[in-house]
Amino acid sequence: RNKKKKEPSKQECTESYEMTAELDDLTEKIRKAHQETFPSLC
Repeated sequence: RNKKKKEPSKQECTESYEMTAELDDLTEKIRKAHQETFPSLC
């Protein structure tokens, strides 16, 4: 039981990590775009 529970959680961790990496990329692009559009806000 424990072994079966450990495996999927490990996969979820890597998947969520990849997702956060993509999100970081997105937020960085959005932040740069906002700096160009609204320099007074930054």
